[in-house]
Amino acid sequence: MFRVSIPNKLTPPLGLSLSFHSLEKDLFIIQSLHIHDNNELKWHHYIENQRLVQFFSLKEAVDYINTQNDILLNNIYTIGLDSNDIGSLRLKISKAISCKTRLVEEEELMLRIAKKNKESYIKPVKSELKVEHESFREPLFEILSTTPYIRVAAIRKFGAFLTKVGDNEWAHIGKSNQKNMTLCHRAKICEGFDLNPEEHWGKNKSIIRKMLLPRANQLLQLTSVKKLLADALEQGQKVLVWGNHVFWYEESTLQWEIKMVNDRYDSSSNKNTLWAEGTIISRNHGRLIVLPYIKSDGTKVSGHTKNAPHDKKAIKREPSDYVELPFNCIDGDLMYGLLGDMHYE
Repeated sequence: MFRVSIPNKLTPPLGLSLSFHSLEKDLFIIQSLHIHDNNELKWHHYIENQRLVQFFSLKEAVDYINTQNDILLNNIYTIGLDSNDIGSLRLKISKAISCKTRLVEEEELMLRIAKKNKESYIKPVKSELKVEHESFREPLFEILSTTPYIRVAAIRKFGAFLTKVGDNEWAHIGKSNQKNMTLCHRAKICEGFDLNPEEHWGKNKSIIRKMLLPRANQLLQLTSVKKLLADALEQGQKVLVWGNHVFWYEESTLQWEIKMVNDRYDSSSNKNTLWAEGTIISRNHGRLIVLPYIKSDGTKVSGHTKNAPHDKKAIKREPSDYVELPFNCIDGDLMYGLLGDMHYE
C-alpha cells in the first residue's frame, strides 16, 4: 500500500498540480499548494475523502486541476494578507502551478517518444528472466513488457531495487526508496534516448530537447498541423507556443518556421514570471524567442528574438520590418491529438 505523510494542520489549498506516481506506472497523483508560517509555498499530496486523488489519464488530470484551480485561488483571501501581498502571492502561485504542470507534461511526452524509439527492442521471455527470488519474476516481467530497454527496476510489492547485470539477468542491489524510484522513472525516459539516467537530470532533458528539435521541423509537413496553423493565421495568430517549441509565421517569407523558447520562466529558481498578455518585439531573425515576462517587482518586459551565445549574431531586420506580435500557447493535449500515436514522425 502506498502511504503518504500529511501534516496535521495545513492552510487551505491555493492551487493544484500533478506528479508521476512514484510506485505505479502510468499513474498521476494530484498535489496541492499550501502556504506555511514562513510564507513559503510547499506542495503536499492532495487528499479528498481521505484518499489520494489520482488519474491514469494525463488529460483527465490536467482538466481536473484546471477546473479546481479557479475555485481554490479564492482561498488566498482567507490568509489575511494586504492587497499588495495578495498580488505578489498570486504570481507565485501561478508560476508554481505552471512550473510543476509543464514539467510533468514534458516528461510524459518524452516518455512516450522514448518508448517509441525502442519499439524494436525485443521483449524478454518471462521464463528466461534470471532473478534471485522467484517472486520478482512476474512484477519484473510486467515492467519490462512496456519498457524492455531499461537497466534498473523497482519491485513495489517487495520494496526491491534491481539492476540488469547480464543477458536477462537481474541482481537485487537495494531497497526501492524514493531516490531509487526516481532513478527508475528517469531511466524509462533517458534510456529510451540512450542516455545514462544517473547523469544530471536537467542536462539529460536538455540533450533530449535538442534531439527532438530536428524532428520538430517535420511537424510543419503534417497535414493536421498545416490545418492548425492555417486556422491560426486566419485568426491573426502568428506566434504559437507549444512547450519549448514555437511556430512562428515569418512575414518576409510568408511561411511558418520552428523556433525555440529561450526561457519559459516556470522553473522554481527563476524569479521572473511569464507575462501571458505581453508581446514579442522582433528586431532580428534569431532562432530563440525570449517570451514576455514579469519581474518579481511587478515590472513587465516585452519579449524578443535572439541567437544563442555560441551562434553567429542574428541577422538584423530592417527597421521597417520590425514586428510586434502577441503569442498564444497551444494546448498540449490538442497537439497530442493532432500527432496521434506517431509523435514527431
